[in-house]
Amino acid sequence: MPMHALALLAALLGLSLQPPQEQARATSAGFRELRGFATVVVTHLNATLGTENLPAAQGTPVPAGLLVVLEMERVHVFDHNVATLQQGRVRDAAPDPDCESGCPRALFKPFQGEWLRLAQESRAHSVEIPSNVLLAAHRDLPGRTLVQAAYAIAESRPIQPPNLSLLTNGGPAGLRGLPFHLVRPGGLGLPPGSQGLGLTVTISGSGFTVTAADRGFGRTLQAADVPKLVAVLKDIHKHYPGKEVIVYRFADGGTVGKLVEVVTAVRDLFPRVVLNDDEPITVR
Repeated sequence: MPMHALALLAALLGLSLQPPQEQARATSAGFRELRGFATVVVTHLNATLGTENLPAAQGTPVPAGLLVVLEMERVHVFDHNVATLQQGRVRDAAPDPDCESGCPRALFKPFQGEWLRLAQESRAHSVEIPSNVLLAAHRDLPGRTLVQAAYAIAESRPIQPPNLSLLTNGGPAGLRGLPFHLVRPGGLGLPPGSQGLGLTVTISGSGFTVTAADRGFGRTLQAADVPKLVAVLKDIHKHYPGKEVIVYRFADGGTVGKLVEVVTAVRDLFPRVVLNDDEPITVR
């Protein structure tokens, strides 16, 4: 795909909406006629990450947006590399001073540069900067790398953070997306009387740890595998009905694939997914 991400996105969005003469002009300007954003993404993923290496799960239809691919050895935005990884981890994790969450400079600066180029091209092509970001991550990728990349993408985007979705392999349903949010940089303070729970699941290679910011919760729970974790969370849901958010963190050995496995198993009870690195959650 020898074109920049925004030029590609402009072609994809424009070809379905423009009259024939506009389509011809787009083609003569160097855009390739491509039918369907999801089809283009699948084609690119099959040539790089491999859709078989995405975590398996059903989700929502994939919206048009900026595609960020997290392989085990590199990170790229559509058709070009922006960073390298070492066995799925950022080689130099030194934080960038402009990233309030402390995300690595090795990720923040490249994404900041991408957004700047997209802003420049948006003026040239009269299209909006993408508001959706699709993250395609290898299922064995350390979950913390996904979180670091998500914070770097969100904090480096001008004006406001984008909508984030993690891409999954939906089997016969094709490529799907799992929307997620981030704990805001600087942490989250829940006011007294808000009935906020701040339920957090930490995923590691050896199992799961369940905690909550609410002082009334008052305990730390452990689960060795996903079925045991589901049992724990079902019991919590009985005692705290109406809560639908789980905040997910990662310790050593926690992977993207394990995250998706948990999200899929409990989404009927806790449909909202929030990722966190080290941002504090407190009940004042």
